[in-house]
Amino acid sequence: MIKNWWNNIKEDKHKRRVVLAFFLLAFFLILFTEPYFNTYNVISRYLTIESIVEDGDFIIDERHQATGDKIYREGHYYSSKPPILSVAASSIYYITHNFFGQDFPETGINTRSEYFHSIYPTVYVANLIFVGLPFLFLLFYFYKTLKLFYIKSRYHLPLILGLGLGSLLFTYSVTFNNHVIAGSLLFIGFYYLLLIKKFNYKFDDINKYLFLSGLFTSLSAVIDLPTGLTFFALFFVYFFLKLGFRKILYYIGPALIIFSLHLYFNYQAFGGFLPAQAYEDYWIGPDGELVLIHFFRDHSWYTLLFNIFIGTNGFFIYTPLLLLPLYSIYKIIKEKSEFIWEALMIVFGFIILILFYINLAKDYGGGAYGYRWFIAITPLFYFFIIFLFKKTLSAKMSTVFTILLLWSCIVAIIGVFDPWPQSLRFDIFGTLFPVPPLWVALGLDYSFLY
Repeated sequence: MIKNWWNNIKEDKHKRRVVLAFFLLAFFLILFTEPYFNTYNVISRYLTIESIVEDGDFIIDERHQATGDKIYREGHYYSSKPPILSVAASSIYYITHNFFGQDFPETGINTRSEYFHSIYPTVYVANLIFVGLPFLFLLFYFYKTLKLFYIKSRYHLPLILGLGLGSLLFTYSVTFNNHVIAGSLLFIGFYYLLLIKKFNYKFDDINKYLFLSGLFTSLSAVIDLPTGLTFFALFFVYFFLKLGFRKILYYIGPALIIFSLHLYFNYQAFGGFLPAQAYEDYWIGPDGELVLIHFFRDHSWYTLLFNIFIGTNGFFIYTPLLLLPLYSIYKIIKEKSEFIWEALMIVFGFIILILFYINLAKDYGGGAYGYRWFIAITPLFYFFIIFLFKKTLSAKMSTVFTILLLWSCIVAIIGVFDPWPQSLRFDIFGTLFPVPPLWVALGLDYSFLY
């Protein structure tokens, strides 16, 4: 009886710590969510939001010079960003503009300097609702996943902090971007996949969970096309092989609605169903100038791979904690354990994204802290770390985890102060390299590179 009482006290203590962590992260978002524009990426989206609310279209002619993320189609300028996120966020500006008299810069202001670091309440509220809240929901669903897999309660807090404070999800949680949103939605969809697997694919609520998985995964797909579409397709194959044709209809049902809305708005903005970047004619302005900014187009594939993973924008340099789930995935595949198919699915999706970005994008995400295009896959990747915590950690593994966690947290926190550092380049033997964004954020001297 005394033992049970003591165990309950310890359980409550760990739960209290988790609740406190969520409270502190929410307080952080309230304090540090950005109320201003500070990059082409953010401005491009908000120009579209402004046009939707004030003009009822996607045209950004009056202030197009404020951003390089744009296209020129049939005599008008449009944002090059997929439109669905801007359409959703326009609901905030509709309220603040029509009921509280809030406006972005006046007509005729068309330079970046007029936008950067000017405070707008609409931007703060939209960032908090559309980025901050999904980030918190992601951590909540990760916590539910820890409980689903019966991870010891004393490991809950460090594992949650690893994802919530030790990854670039934390860095980008304060600024308007699609990666945090898509990553959060994708992981929630993955959680329902895990729930279905956990109950051996046979239980009363399976149709509901298939619907929810399809809903959140398809929403992720229209927010971040490469990552979301890749895993929507992989989840489809997974469910089809496990459950058959009749059940898969519950998964694709909500997706048909979401994708139809996306294609409708995409056609309104780009005159077609493909992303803006697919129409090279739209890259050229009325005077023959290049209007859609592209970076580092002369990189070789091996240079890209080096910088993406361990170089200037290194995925495992900015978040070395992800080396542990990588090790866990290796063990799962090697030992052919219960979650081998889920591990192979994530690895296959990761490889598809790598091939996509080194062959088609050939870029590092522009002026961005770290390799932002892998942020959306980070929660899926990080999930596999929990298998290292199924048993009590050895002293050696606990030390490694602590060191990698501290390193990752420090780097992520540094990035919060400027998630969009200026994109600088230096030349080595005729090849352009980006100055490491971490150097820029730390204010280190990089003049010797030139």
